Amino acid sequence: MALDSTGTAREVNMRSPILLAVLSLSTAVVAGGIVGTTPYISPVPVPDLTAQIYVESSPRELHVCQVTAMIDRFGELKDVVPTACPDSLQESSVQAVRRWSFHPPVENDMAVDGQYPATFGYISNTVSTPVPRERNIRLVRMEPTARPDWPSPPRTNRAMKTWMEEHWSQSLTCVLDMQLSKRGTPEQVQIIDCPELFGEATLARLERYGMTAFGAEPGDGTVYRMYLNFEL
Repeated sequence: MALDSTGTAREVNMRSPILLAVLSLSTAVVAGGIVGTTPYISPVPVPDLTAQIYVESSPRELHVCQVTAMIDRFGELKDVVPTACPDSLQESSVQAVRRWSFHPPVENDMAVDGQYPATFGYISNTVSTPVPRERNIRLVRMEPTARPDWPSPPRTNRAMKTWMEEHWSQSLTCVLDMQLSKRGTPEQVQIIDCPELFGEATLARLERYGMTAFGAEPGDGTVYRMYLNFEL
């Protein structure tokens, strides 16, 4: 586990993008004089790119993030506080809990402030690693992804700006599906939604710098979807 001798989660590098976010839903507890509560809607976490990169280079480790949700007497979320969590996993974990809804905590038949501790364990799904089989654990699978190796995405040049002005568009999102060759260059590209001018600029830069796959091997036929924003 990615915890140091003090019990605090430590930063380590990782490798692989198919992730299991193990969500440990604790039972109601009383801690620090605050009554425990329980969620009634608790969407599973979706690891962001920062968390994904963090887990990539160490696929055989379980990376633990503990957070506590602070709930008011109306059942509304006041705050989510990381209690033992690597920096790279905090955003994914905190944002997951912010989407939850809670029962108002009750003490002596009166609604009061409460708290709910949650523990997330991030682990690659591409290796055989023991996963804690605790009560109420949920496993969340991330799809393979590919990240461009370019130092910067293609810029919006004069021709692109002219196109956007003519179409009364302040921003544009290109959507492309592609496979990767064994060398990491795009192949079998399908432009799902992207004007030709913007698609050509994107592909030219991808072919120059290539891409890194996470959770799959380049050349294995995996299809990756890419979203790229252009601003006027």
